[in-house]
Amino acid sequence: MPPYQGDVKPLTHNLDLRKFFDYYDDGDPYHLSAVGMLMEAINKADPSILDSSADWFETWKWGGKRKDLRTPSEWIGLD
Repeated sequence: MPPYQGDVKPLTHNLDLRKFFDYYDDGDPYHLSAVGMLMEAINKADPSILDSSADWFETWKWGGKRKDLRTPSEWIGLD
């Protein structure tokens, strides 16, 4: 982030992760890097959030399998 002058700080706001799913491009190195940084921050805060037994992941799995995407077990290395 560029430096700011004096006591003037950039405006910030809470981000809605749902919007990121719409625009995520796994071929974009900036997107990949940003997601890696987010994963590191989550693991630092509470590693159980990214566990495959986490409540959010169990809910997500109920959405069903999409034919055009890899399965969760493929992208966590189980297949």
